[in-house]
Amino acid sequence: MTVFALGRSIPLLLAGSFAGFLSKIKRFENYQKLIEKIGGVVMIGLGIYLTISV
Repeated sequence: MTVFALGRSIPLLLAGSFAGFLSKIKRFENYQKLIEKIGGVVMIGLGIYLTISV
């Protein structure tokens, strides 16, 4: 059951970590708002997908 829970939560963790990582890189500073919006949409989409698929 633990492995199942980890497998279901990893996509959400990756989406959140990736958005945070890109915001720290200086050359991506101009795209930070876009990255935050895309990361938010990805996290909401994955949350809906995981809720529906259970």
